[in-house]
This record gives sequence, C-alpha cells and structure tokens, in this order.
Amino acid sequence: MTATLIVSACDTGSANALAPVLSRLSCHYHLIAQQAAARVFDRWGIPYQPMDPIVDWEYLLDTGRQVLAKVDAKALVAGTSWGPSLDKALTLAAREEGIPCAALVEHWDLYMERFSLTENGHIRQAACFLPDRVWVNDTTARAEAMTAGVPVETIDVVGQPHLEMQLQALRRVNVEQPGRGIVFISERVRDDFVQGSPLYRGFDEFEVLGKLLDVIDLANTPLLVKLHPQEEERKFDDLIDGRENVRVVKKADNVELIAKAGRVVGMFSMLLLEAALVRDDVISFMPGGDASVFVGNRLGATRPATTDGELKRLLADHGAVVAGGSLGVTPFGKQFVGSAARMAEAIEGMMQ
Repeated sequence: MTATLIVSACDTGSANALAPVLSRLSCHYHLIAQQAAARVFDRWGIPYQPMDPIVDWEYLLDTGRQVLAKVDAKALVAGTSWGPSLDKALTLAAREEGIPCAALVEHWDLYMERFSLTENGHIRQAACFLPDRVWVNDTTARAEAMTAGVPVETIDVVGQPHLEMQLQALRRVNVEQPGRGIVFISERVRDDFVQGSPLYRGFDEFEVLGKLLDVIDLANTPLLVKLHPQEEERKFDDLIDGRENVRVVKKADNVELIAKAGRVVGMFSMLLLEAALVRDDVISFMPGGDASVFVGNRLGATRPATTDGELKRLLADHGAVVAGGSLGVTPFGKQFVGSAARMAEAIEGMMQ
C-alpha cells in the first residue's frame, strides 16, 4: 500500500481551512468527512470518503482503529470539532499506533475543550484527545492556547488558509458603494453555550436579534439575517413575525453579503472575522456579555457593543471605505497572506 496522509474534517470551519491546502499537496492523501464538512468539499470538488456522525464517546477508539486498519497511514491531519467525532477517534488511534498526528484549531476559542471529553459545556476529562501537534492561526492563538492548558511545545503557528482565500475573494468584488441594509450573522449560541455552564456568554442569538430589531429603523434600513449552516430555517419566525423589510437566508454568497452590506453585525462568528479582513466597521454585539471573549474584539478587528446604546452609536458611525471600486485590506487581513502555503509545507514535513 502507498504511504498515505489521513485527513479528517467534521465541521464547516475545519473543512474551510483545509480545502485550499489539499490541492497544493504532492503527497498521497485520503480525506474522510462528516456532516457539514462534506458540503464544503463538494463545493471545492474534492473527493472524500463520507462517514456518519459518531454519537457515543465509548466507541471512539474502535472507530479510529477500523479506519486506520484499511490504509497505510503515515500521518494524520484532523480538524477539531465539538463532542464525540471522527477527528477524536482518529487521533486516539493514531497515538496508539505511533502515527504522527496534528490537529487544526481554525478559530480563536475553546482551545482545550476541542481536545477534551465534555458534557453539557463542562470539561469532564481534559486533554485526552491531544495530538502531537496543535496548529493555530497566529501568535495570539498560540498564547491563548497555552494559557488554556495546551502544552506550548506542541503548538505551531501555521495561519488560516480560509481567511486568506476569503480575503482574495472579497478583494475581487466590485463595490461602488456599500448598501444601506444590515446583515446579521447568526449562530447557535443557545445550544452550544448552554446557560448555567462555564461556556455561557450571558446572552443568546434570540436576545441579540431581538435587540437589534428594536434599535434599527426597519422602514428605512432592511435587515438580512444570515443563518449558520446548522441552524433551523424557521427558528426566528416568532421574533420577526409581522415585521416588514426583514429576510432570513441560510444559503447565500457570503462574499457578496460582506462586501455590499451597509453594516455587518453579529456576535462572535468566524464570518465576522472574514468581514474584518476588508472592513473596519464590523460590529460584535454581545448584550450584557464580556466583549473580550471574541478575538475580533481583543485584536481590534471588530467593534464591540455590549449595550443597546453602544450598538446604536456604532450603527450610526461611518461605513466601510471603498477605493477604486473595491474594499481595502485591513491590518487584520494582511497577516493571513501565505497561510495555505505555510500549512501545506507543515503537512509535507509530516510525510517526510
């Protein structure tokens, strides 16, 4: 059998970060995808082996063993995802077999939770799924991962290929002038950051959207709610019932939305960081919460609001700057140039 790189991804974020890198590889790889990750690879036209979700912690190691038994695996590169997952199963099996393994942390959050057994937002067994190497986006992520308990000697800064690709796409959009409408980036806060758990942020997406609806003048400012791929399409029906000038979409061209919106508002979604690659007016609204939990606010890439008054003031400020028909690159965006090449080099190094 040919010596093979095993690549796994379960969620959209991991797949987005891996997809731009795979076409650069000279080594032979076998990609396995679950759930939302598979849809990303479909869009890229990247072949993969589909696998059903893993729902029980007890069978992780056996599942990983079964996958590795079918290939001559020389190394593993895995995404990171919540709960029992293929990523964790393969990491356990790779460690058992002495196969070099790396995991990609594509966001600036939940560093230790990604590698731990969790229950209802609580870490029950910490660091039990740690690989040999943990790949993070930048020096900020490296410092934060170390503070969270990830061993510093395992952490490498490799960049964020998805943000690099989005920066390129955003720069290609012709924007004479951003519109007057607001795009709200939703995400599953209530389900994933459970009230009463250590992860609770002090608010949820329903409260945030409700306050946004109260602050804006819908008669003159249209609102588009962009759902996360894992959100139900009718989840906000009760909130928006009877309100005109509000649309809810699940599938959309995110690049067009970001580039042409009058304002982009959200909580702590990766999509806000994508917008911040070319816009300095992106708003992170966390009513009554701690704005610093979102890396965009910590880095100054996004503008934080924790009260209705702050939100209203930020919405009234100047919008994105357009020069020559396109949006400019922000200081936040510049640091991700070359990310795909750096990650590809790191992967090739594992296969030598």
